[in-house]
Amino acid sequence: AKGVLGKDAGDAASADSAFGPHVRDLVIADGGKQAVMTTMNWDHNLYAIDAATGAVSWRQRAGHYFTFSPQALASGVAVQGFDLESGEGYHLYLAGTDGRLERRFGLYGIPKRLPHRFVPGIVSEDQHGLDNRIAGFAVPADGSWVATAGDLGLAVWSREGKPLWQQDWFKTRRHAAALAAIDAKTLLVIESMNASFYDAATGKKRSEVRLAAAGKIRKIVVSADGSTVAVLSTTDSGRVHILRKNAVVRVFPTAGEDVALSRDGSLLAVVDGNQLKLCAIDQGLQWSFAGDDALRFPRFSPDGKRIVVTSDLGAAYVLDRDGALLWEEDLGARNVPAWLPDGDLVLASWMGAVVRLGADYQPKWQSRLTPEATDMRDRLLEDDGAPTVKIASWGNAAVKPLPITPNLIAENPVICSFVQSGSWGGNAAFANDVKLLWDGSPEAPPQPWIGWNFVGFFAETSPVNYLQIDAFRKQLRVTAVTFVEDAAHPESWLRDATFDWWDAAAERWVTATAILADAPVHTHVFAEPIEAARFRVMLPWGVVGNLRFGELVLHGTSLGGSHPDVAAKRPVAVLFDEQDDIKRSLRMDNGVSFKLDAAYSGGRCLAIAAGSRVGAAWLPPFGHRLANWDFEIAESPQPGQYRWLQFACKAASANTKAVALMFSGDQSANLLVHLGERIVLVDGGVQEKQAAATPTTDWTVVRVDLWELSGRKPGRIQTMSLGADGDGAFVDQILLGRSEKELKATAVVTAGDAKPAKR
Repeated sequence: AKGVLGKDAGDAASADSAFGPHVRDLVIADGGKQAVMTTMNWDHNLYAIDAATGAVSWRQRAGHYFTFSPQALASGVAVQGFDLESGEGYHLYLAGTDGRLERRFGLYGIPKRLPHRFVPGIVSEDQHGLDNRIAGFAVPADGSWVATAGDLGLAVWSREGKPLWQQDWFKTRRHAAALAAIDAKTLLVIESMNASFYDAATGKKRSEVRLAAAGKIRKIVVSADGSTVAVLSTTDSGRVHILRKNAVVRVFPTAGEDVALSRDGSLLAVVDGNQLKLCAIDQGLQWSFAGDDALRFPRFSPDGKRIVVTSDLGAAYVLDRDGALLWEEDLGARNVPAWLPDGDLVLASWMGAVVRLGADYQPKWQSRLTPEATDMRDRLLEDDGAPTVKIASWGNAAVKPLPITPNLIAENPVICSFVQSGSWGGNAAFANDVKLLWDGSPEAPPQPWIGWNFVGFFAETSPVNYLQIDAFRKQLRVTAVTFVEDAAHPESWLRDATFDWWDAAAERWVTATAILADAPVHTHVFAEPIEAARFRVMLPWGVVGNLRFGELVLHGTSLGGSHPDVAAKRPVAVLFDEQDDIKRSLRMDNGVSFKLDAAYSGGRCLAIAAGSRVGAAWLPPFGHRLANWDFEIAESPQPGQYRWLQFACKAASANTKAVALMFSGDQSANLLVHLGERIVLVDGGVQEKQAAATPTTDWTVVRVDLWELSGRKPGRIQTMSLGADGDGAFVDQILLGRSEKELKATAVVTAGDAKPAKR
């Protein structure tokens, strides 16, 4: 027997029939005259077929990507598309019965996309703490208004694009919401499981109902007569909340991938895995049916007496209201169904085949969707020509950008680097000379800052990445930041980021401001100036769109040394005690490590391996220097200057013959302090002091007058080297003080089995 597509099961098919426009969804529009399909295709992504003949009425391309979520309107259709060059990304298009794109409405939000090696962009709301899908749109059947809600706010316009009202969430708490048009006058907004009913024209809240304490909205469905709303959520492993007259009337305990309501709202269909469940709103579960695979697209016939559902394996099933199977067929690929007003059934497949079945489930016509374009490579980012309506006033950039000179980055030596959270796809580095970021020219390099081969891996391996500016040992007082980007590449503009600073005392990142902008040049002025040596721009997840900076400007002034004790002008500076940050520039892989017990002070000390010679790593442009170390040695120290050194030391065993610490700085003498035999830590001259004839296995506190050791000459301490011979040694609580008295008064927290130190 012939199947619905007119072939025997064993008939061969041409190779190109296995590849089609990938129909994603289907609605019946124009009073039943048209079947309109959204497709996952790079060329045409929206098709209409004459429901009477099966002939293609029109083809269209909305946005640069796929189309989805079609909705039939009294005149034409509404459909969602994606614009890769816009900040909003998602748009709701209104198309006429002739396929002309009348207008598009931009999402009031910024899509949370990740790049991917195989998919140009995948949505990642969960990673950003959003409790709903970010692309929220609603339009009533008469098409009189359009609402959108993203993570920046909620906005409602008339069909003609006139603003009606809006809520600016980005000014208080960014979040997402699920929307639905209940009727021509009512907009349903669900935020964090709170359902609010608004007057669509004025924005006045009519009522509010709490659906649950927690959960995320998966789908909202409104019955054709507007009497009933079904809300599918993840609450308690899955719930369907039924609302009537702005109140919850019933909750069905079931998970689901999709739901449908009959025209009069009396019946609910839920698909969950391979299960189809039918519930009467007033009576509960009536029956369930198992398909051959995951089921999709449950849809009631206009009279509510039949329901169709399809499976991922290509099966289609029609059941009656009592659960009896009326018809099934293996169509060879996933199909999307839709009922015509007269009860006929239209099925459109992933491979582009479309068929209309009569009351006997035999084909009345068959059609195949084919694009007109054969090569889209030069047209992938082509403008679709639809007039755009959007909220353009979001963001926190200054009204007028600040000048790009002077620039603290250009005036002070810095280390500017790209920091990634994972390197499975390779260690990414800047593809351009980093000095171009502060060369005073607004022109961006012709190639982006990160190689595309790295960006393709970030979604899977390194979603968290940032650009770091490290003044290393100079404290900067920053009042604002300016970004100059490539105006010719809006797909790469930095629209959603944060600017953070490193709190050296607390050893943590602190956010100074969000970066929200939709322009190639934007300045962000901080509420209060920030003082730090290290800053970062936390980039969008996965660096989607890449970076095309022409200039990066920090506005403000230089203050001096960045060590928190120097900046605070404390009488004692702690070079090391409990700090973790020292490992950022000390070569911890070359014979020194943290020992987490038996410390002299606190819970950790530095352990030096036997025979080791340890110094700072080479970090251009600073050389072998330690971060935040720039201590001035003076005879009569003023606030922020020092004279005396103190540290605690002990041998790992009686076999330890020598322990040494050497302190150095630019244009300063090498100051060596050792216990036991002399250790050579540097080629060349040193000023040295033997603090003890032999190191002991008890903690010993060493105190040295650096002014005298340096030959009574001023100097700077910017780095340290350590060494041990015979066996290892331990060093803890390295301090600088203005006087001996102030060092003696420094508190010591004894932890573990540490014994009182000899002084």
